[in-house]
Amino acid sequence: MTPPVLYAMPFGCSMAVHLALRQRGITPRIRWLVGRGPRLLDGGDFREVNPKGKVAALLLDGRLITENVAVLLAVAELGGPRYDRLAEAQWLTFVATELHKQVLYPSFDPGAPPQTRDDVLKRLLPPVLSHVEDHLGERPYLLGEEPSVADDYLYWALLMVRFLRVAVGPTTQSYSKRLHLREVTAPVMAIEEEARQRVAEA
Repeated sequence: MTPPVLYAMPFGCSMAVHLALRQRGITPRIRWLVGRGPRLLDGGDFREVNPKGKVAALLLDGRLITENVAVLLAVAELGGPRYDRLAEAQWLTFVATELHKQVLYPSFDPGAPPQTRDDVLKRLLPPVLSHVEDHLGERPYLLGEEPSVADDYLYWALLMVRFLRVAVGPTTQSYSKRLHLREVTAPVMAIEEEARQRVAEA
């Protein structure tokens, strides 16, 4: 297989795809966006690749796949634990809609009014975290005994939640720690940090 090309932002949601690929022993070629794009660190205009201008985007066997849920499902097909794809899609969609877009996007959007950010943290986030905490009380990972691509996505989202200075439950804390201690996590974090510094200097 030709190494896939991952279009990514350092520590953006594309980090979930980066983790998922490395967990499967796949080393992608990564093309980093400068800021929110469209300029790529190695040259070029990301909009010529993905007119939506959003990461993650994955060039896999000559086909460009966009939207994090679709990209992560494509990565799941490359190996790793086999889970019910409907259950996997449900959790990926939950993270994408209830955490990523509903909570994290307005929380980190500099243009969002303070009232919006306050409402998100006080009203919308608590039931989401409660659902995750309750679900993880019955199993080590979202779908079973091994992490799936949905866990990669949730791990990234929970990393971002930490920046909001919001406490998560003890079961969720233990879950995040298990994922953080995986052999693949430290190298991915180091690569993302190095890219963050390069992007900041660009």
